[in-house]
Amino acid sequence: MSSVWDRCMQWWQETVATPPRVQADRQQDGSVASALSLLGGKEEIDLPGQRLRIERVIAQGGFAVVLEATDARDPSHKFALKKLLAHDRERLDLIKAEIKVMLSARSPAEVLLLMELCPGCVIDVVLSHEQGVPAHTIKSFFTQAADAVSFLHAQSPPIIHRDIKAENFLLTHDNVVKLCDFGSCTTETIDPAALDYRAKMATAERLEAMTTPQNRSPEMLDLFSEQPINEKLDVWALGCLLHVLCHRVHPFEDGAKLAIVNVKYKVPQSSQYAAFDHVIAERLFVKDVAARATAQQAKDAVAALDI
Repeated sequence: MSSVWDRCMQWWQETVATPPRVQADRQQDGSVASALSLLGGKEEIDLPGQRLRIERVIAQGGFAVVLEATDARDPSHKFALKKLLAHDRERLDLIKAEIKVMLSARSPAEVLLLMELCPGCVIDVVLSHEQGVPAHTIKSFFTQAADAVSFLHAQSPPIIHRDIKAENFLLTHDNVVKLCDFGSCTTETIDPAALDYRAKMATAERLEAMTTPQNRSPEMLDLFSEQPINEKLDVWALGCLLHVLCHRVHPFEDGAKLAIVNVKYKVPQSSQYAAFDHVIAERLFVKDVAARATAQQAKDAVAALDI
């Protein structure tokens, strides 16, 4: 089995504050022994110009494991070390899309990523505020999140994240928001009007496999509406994010197709977040893709609120 190393200081990684779906696969003890068993028993790993000491398991899933590592020469420097397994070409292609490196597909591969370790997650902040997240915190978190998405969309061609949600925004010690989990990213846009019935159904099935049900936009669920599927789907998901930040529940918790397609969701009558709710309804949850705000416009709209 070959190993490919690439130090990636990108805006993503898994952390101690892992999303619920990752927590379900968390190691029971998170011990050093568990961590070492996942790296062939090695206590230290050499990278070009750096040696790492493996400390513990953070999280483990079917295709990846995340470990906490420290600089062997300076233990105060902590990192997240993510190991990804590619058992076939399809999985290898997914890894390529996620980390943007060229890998050989001649044999199974093991990929290790060394990244910044973020100690927090936006969803944990939301859940810890039973009386609601302060408006100024919501404003800060959302504008930073939208800025990250806008950066992706400004690339040529635009990069579509396709998995924007509170669990995928991490926090540094000083509450800088960082977007993570690029495994569903694509630069592909889809024009359903150009597809026949069979192609529409196949495309719908493919989108279903790559995206989170609650965060799918109307055009992704109803290809027969023939609305373009492009980076604006991330803006719809930003609307879901802002609703979660305000109300601590997802607007489409069950991922019900009819509710999303018809934009039917509940807002508390005595909402203390009316200004944010207005941005969601008027700028983000817009079925007409062309009329929906861009990520930059979403950021600007919230930044302009007098909160």
